[in-house]
Amino acid sequence: KNKMSPTSRLAIYSSFINGKCINDHDTKETLPDNHTPVVSPATNKAVLGFVPSTPQDVENAISAATEAFHATDDDTDDTAPWSHHSQTSNRASILLSIANELRQNTTRLADLEVQQIGRPCKEMRFQLSRLPEWFEYYASLLRVHEESVKPFGPGYLNVTKRAALGVVVQITPFNHPLLITAKKLAPALAAGNTVVIKPSELAPASVIEFAKLCTKAGLPPGVLNVLLGGKEVGECLVSDTRIVKVDFTGGPSAGKEIGRQAGANLCCVTQEL
Repeated sequence: KNKMSPTSRLAIYSSFINGKCINDHDTKETLPDNHTPVVSPATNKAVLGFVPSTPQDVENAISAATEAFHATDDDTDDTAPWSHHSQTSNRASILLSIANELRQNTTRLADLEVQQIGRPCKEMRFQLSRLPEWFEYYASLLRVHEESVKPFGPGYLNVTKRAALGVVVQITPFNHPLLITAKKLAPALAAGNTVVIKPSELAPASVIEFAKLCTKAGLPPGVLNVLLGGKEVGECLVSDTRIVKVDFTGGPSAGKEIGRQAGANLCCVTQEL
C-alpha cells in the first residue's frame, strides 16, 4: 500500500557523483521503474523515492573521489591537489562557505528530515541550526594548525605532520541523517580527504540536498559523492581496495561485517555501534 503510483509527482533522488546528480526525475510525470519509495514513519505513506545506485555508480563515485584527491584546479592554475597542505586556506574557506549555505537552508533541510524520519519539526530545526558550527570549527582549526617537533633524543629531529588519507567511505544511519553526516564530513574534508557517503536507504534525500549545497559553496567535483541504497551498495564500497578508511554508524551485525571486509584490505575503520 506504500507503493507510489506511476504518475506521482513526488521527488525521486539519484546518486550524487562528481558534483552532480546522475539523473533528475523531480519534474517528470513518469517515475523510473526501479525507484524505491521512502515511507514516513509518522504517516506510513511514501513521501519521496530514490533510484538505488548500481555497481557502475559505485565504480564511478570511487573513481571520481580518487581523481579529485589528486586533481589540480585548472580554473586557478593551481598545481596543488585538494589534499595538498598548500590548500589548507582554500579548504578552510570552502568549509566556511558550506557553513553559510547550511545556515541559509536550515528550515528547508529540517522540513525534509521531518518528512523522512518523522521527528518533531521543532527538534529538527534546532538540531540543524547547529550544524554550521561543525564546519566553522574545523575551518578555524585549519587556520591555526601548526606542526610540532617532538623530543626524540640527541641527533634526531622528529617532526609530526598530518596528512590526508585518501578516499573515505562514510555510512550514516536513519535517525539523524544530516547531524551525523556533518560530524563525519567536516573533519574528513578539513584534512584533505575525498569522501563517498552512503546514507540510510530510509533517509537519503537530505544528504543529497546537502551535497548540492556543498557544490554551490565551492567544493570541487568528486570531493564529495553520495550513493543511495542498502546493504549491497555498502558492501561494494567497503570491499573496494581503493578505500583507505570506513566511518560507520549503525548496528553491531553490520559493523562486524564491515570490519571483516575492510580488514581484508587493511583499511582503517571507525565505528559507532
